[in-house]
Amino acid sequence: MGTTKIVQRGWRCHGIVSGPLPTYRRGSLKFSRLYALHCWLREWCPTIGVDFVDNWESFRERPSLFHRDGLHPSPLGSTVLSGNIEAVLRRD
Repeated sequence: MGTTKIVQRGWRCHGIVSGPLPTYRRGSLKFSRLYALHCWLREWCPTIGVDFVDNWESFRERPSLFHRDGLHPSPLGSTVLSGNIEAVLRRD
């Protein structure tokens, strides 16, 4: 369905970007690259009218939010992540 049909039907939609999660104990190079991406997305998204979900501070140095691999969210981390996304969706 094209944008024109969406507008004609009165549907409201917009994009969101869920920011990266910091790695936990996966090395400073990966951490710094992800942090640079996080900072860039946080500044860029508003300039194009896209909401940004800031997950960085929610996950930084909180090992209980990650699986043992230090990369993927644990069940608790998934709950936090979905809560962050829901909070941004409810803002509008």
